[in-house]
Amino acid sequence: MKNNKKAKKKKEATRIKGTSHSHELESYTGTYQHPGYGKLTVHEKEEKLHFTYHDIKTPLEHWHYDVFNGLKGEDPVFQDMKLQFNSNLNGYIAEVKIPMEPSVEPIVFEKKPDERLYDETYLERFTGKYTMAGDTLKVSLAGNQLKIKVPGQPQYTLVPALGFQFKLKEYSIIGISFTINDEGYPTELIFDQPGGRYEAKRVEQ
Repeated sequence: MKNNKKAKKKKEATRIKGTSHSHELESYTGTYQHPGYGKLTVHEKEEKLHFTYHDIKTPLEHWHYDVFNGLKGEDPVFQDMKLQFNSNLNGYIAEVKIPMEPSVEPIVFEKKPDERLYDETYLERFTGKYTMAGDTLKVSLAGNQLKIKVPGQPQYTLVPALGFQFKLKEYSIIGISFTINDEGYPTELIFDQPGGRYEAKRVEQ
């Protein structure tokens, strides 16, 4: 018992007191993928994060900054394991690093975009015509991919990205997002380019 108390005290000594996570808990939730280790999911329950890996469910506690600590679950395999979440340049949580094996560097699981952005039925609501500076842009759907046609330019493909956004497949530095109304439908399309941000109002479905 005495040794357990000493070990717990040493563990707590590595914790930086008085810090907080950089995002709302919802921002950490989602599906994370690694080509070799597979998939893990993070969800929020009762104002705490939990993660599931290979059907092993583990509750988490905030440790410090964007590091969370595994608590004891039904299967304690991930108890006291630290998960480090990292943001991308746009400020979105983009990956989680986990020390899965003691002999290798922490494994990096990359966060996948929202699953709805791959759902053909859901994407249908974004199709239609949008107007910007006198030009009419058309958004259409091919399978489960949105396409956009700008006058005088070839048709571009929208690829799902983090933050409920898209990137142009042909020009990944250009981001596309939609302003959504209370009913869940888009009212405008927004281009984010290195030179600025441009809005196109929706005029027709």
